Amino acid sequence: MLVLGTCSVFVIKSFRALGPAQEQAAAFHQRFEAGQYAAIYAGASPEFQRDTTREALQRYLQGIRDRMGKCTPPPGKPDSYFANSSSSGTTIRLSYSLQCSNGHLDEVITFLSEDGMPKLFQYQASSRFLK
Repeated sequence: MLVLGTCSVFVIKSFRALGPAQEQAAAFHQRFEAGQYAAIYAGASPEFQRDTTREALQRYLQGIRDRMGKCTPPPGKPDSYFANSSSSGTTIRLSYSLQCSNGHLDEVITFLSEDGMPKLFQYQASSRFLK
């Protein structure tokens, strides 16, 4: 019975993390469109900052912007999401499809929430125009 109770706690944590993650995704998109890459980096998780330099993130995001042009921010809800909670925190993965001036962009934004505040953990963008 203890296992079932523990699983329920993790399910509730995962569900509760979705709203704040969507808010952070909206902030990410606003900063991306404004070219505020340093602010994106500053708000990222320590794991993200350990694995990626500010300069590397800036080059990556600017490269996407240069190739894709202006992107229309997605509507409030992601196309799909996945959330998983464990004793080390909650991971929330949001998938979006954006229409940009130079074509379609698919992105996956993953957040890590250890204290109820989701922080950028991983960002992936794909488009046939990025090749």
